[in-house]
Amino acid sequence: EIRLSLVGSEMCIRDRYQRRVRENQMSIVSASELFIYNTLFEGLAAILGLVRPSFLFTGSELSSSGREAATWWSCAALVLAVNTALGAHIPDDDEGKKVIGKGMLIYHTLLTFFMIIRVITRFSFFNFITLIGHSFFFYSFYEYVMTR
Repeated sequence: EIRLSLVGSEMCIRDRYQRRVRENQMSIVSASELFIYNTLFEGLAAILGLVRPSFLFTGSELSSSGREAATWWSCAALVLAVNTALGAHIPDDDEGKKVIGKGMLIYHTLLTFFMIIRVITRFSFFNFITLIGHSFFFYSFYEYVMTR
């Protein structure tokens, strides 16, 4: 139903919202936003890991092998950030983007379980925030993969 009081721009906003609801089935974010947010999340974690390995490992874990592991993990996270940044610009219906989305779903599934164990065994604010982040991306990539 259309009210006569709606002007053109208000109708466009309403129609755009209704189309997005139909297309995304009320997803949290659009596919491109999901890839961009994941880029920021992974990029920030990578930079923190490279600059301050103590964000990833604590106490006795900061041995030389712990620092090396933090460096390798940070480099891997940086690669994921670049991967999802590039994926954000691929059209949503492209097969390549769907494959990237499935890979990110597997990645965030594994890290969500890892972070649950990490929070239970070594609670820290950073681990808790990381768990929340990976849980969000797990759910979002699950929704993205299942609705395509």
